[in-house]
Amino acid sequence: MSRLASLAIALVLALAGCRSAPAPELLETNARVEDLERLEIAIGGILLVKPDHHMASYDLLMVDPIIVTFERGSKKLNSAETERLETHLREATARRLVNVDPSKIVTEPGPCVLRMQTAFLDVELPPLTMSSGSRSSFISSYGSVTLVHELRDSSSGTVLLRYMGRRRAGGGSAVAWTSRWGGLTRTFDEMLSDLQQSLVETVPLSTATEGTLAQCQGLIYKQIEAGQDATEGP
Repeated sequence: MSRLASLAIALVLALAGCRSAPAPELLETNARVEDLERLEIAIGGILLVKPDHHMASYDLLMVDPIIVTFERGSKKLNSAETERLETHLREATARRLVNVDPSKIVTEPGPCVLRMQTAFLDVELPPLTMSSGSRSSFISSYGSVTLVHELRDSSSGTVLLRYMGRRRAGGGSAVAWTSRWGGLTRTFDEMLSDLQQSLVETVPLSTATEGTLAQCQGLIYKQIEAGQDATEGP
């Protein structure tokens, strides 16, 4: 299991309180975790950011493999369906959250490289059992998932940002041939889009003025800023 997987699962158990309530209260009284400070975020969940993160200085992005785990007791997927889900989540993360030109994505750490990992943990899937002779049924929820997102300096491993939030999908009709996770696709996409927008709005700008990062050009931030300007229009 990777370092982030261990950290993410520990966060879910210790901070999220998906099945226990005390965690958010603990964070209210202890707003600093390691060298990270908690920031309020409109979409809910927990956002921890290093005050001097200097994320506006990085030029390249290293993207670690997506992590997917299933909630204990949840219906499981076979290997083919799991692979389809992981493929969907990789594509959704690239489309909805990353938005970095492929030329800026690298596979090795370096002095101007920001490292990112995204995990979808404790995925809860609906049973999707059909009545005899019926091709569809109504379910109250398509499931739920905890999204964990972490950004680190690729050279030092220093955590710069960590987000965790859980969301439950609404329900609706389930057709017999629908994949067990198909009803969650909209929730996955919305969580990733909402997170990107909230990070842009919430995380204060921080640029290095000395040290190795001061020699970088901040190309990732410039591209994000240009994308925001294009979206907003004149």
